[in-house]
Amino acid sequence: MVDITSVEQAEALISGSKERPLLVFKHSTRCPVSGRAAGEVDAFSRTPEAAGVTLARVLVVEDRPVSLWLAERLQTPHASPQALLVAEGKVAWTASHFGVTADAMASALRGLAGKG
Repeated sequence: MVDITSVEQAEALISGSKERPLLVFKHSTRCPVSGRAAGEVDAFSRTPEAAGVTLARVLVVEDRPVSLWLAERLQTPHASPQALLVAEGKVAWTASHFGVTADAMASALRGLAGKG
């Protein structure tokens, strides 16, 4: 998993989503719900679907400007925890709070693969 700590790095990853989907996990280290979601992202990272995506994380407290920039750039309301599946530079799927599950992320990737 790549930690996104700058706008430039985030933009490069979004641009790369034209070649390979990007799954961004927006994580708050101060929130127990986000801690649970982080466990789900970890579980997802061990699934076969995870092999087909670039997995990245933004720490919303520590890197707040990047987190807010992503919300604006991807035209998606900010939430934390939040998972964003980006393909072709646009959000193809998103979930927040208890919707961030390994199964939901794997299903979103399978759905994206089915569109291609």
